[in-house]
Amino acid sequence: AYAFRNNMALGLRGTYSRSNLTVDKAALSFGDEETGTDISVDNYKVVKHSYKVAAIWRQYIPLGQSKRFALFNEISLGAGGTQSIFAANQPVQGTYEDGYSISVGISPGLMAFASNDVAIEVNVGVIGIDFTNVKQVHNQVATGNRRSSNMNYKVNLLSIGVGVSFYL
Repeated sequence: AYAFRNNMALGLRGTYSRSNLTVDKAALSFGDEETGTDISVDNYKVVKHSYKVAAIWRQYIPLGQSKRFALFNEISLGAGGTQSIFAANQPVQGTYEDGYSISVGISPGLMAFASNDVAIEVNVGVIGIDFTNVKQVHNQVATGNRRSSNMNYKVNLLSIGVGVSFYL
């Protein structure tokens, strides 16, 4: 981020994630043998790549005169994409997904400077709006489209972010 004014900064954030799941054989049974439900999976594989770029705007509020501690509020506008491959069974049947997402979020937080150039940050996502569109192709024959939108407007303690910032 670039501080263009006292206690205000504009910047970019980029993220990339990759997940890989392989299940050779798994089975679950619920209930008894006559009326129960059995679920089994053989030779299942999922590979997923996700990337996102977000423009951020931060406003800082110093706590006290020492300027070691500060509250901040971050507003982000992001866009990204995802690609997934699902394969199962013998002979192999598979689904390919390609999608994009757009999001807006607000994340307040607290930062503490460990030195003049390094700060530790803790933030939590409070408000967020997310739109996702995914196109699916199954066995290179059947196609489908999935759209979803999500709005979060509460404090989620499972979305606490911890980070380290370096100031030049």
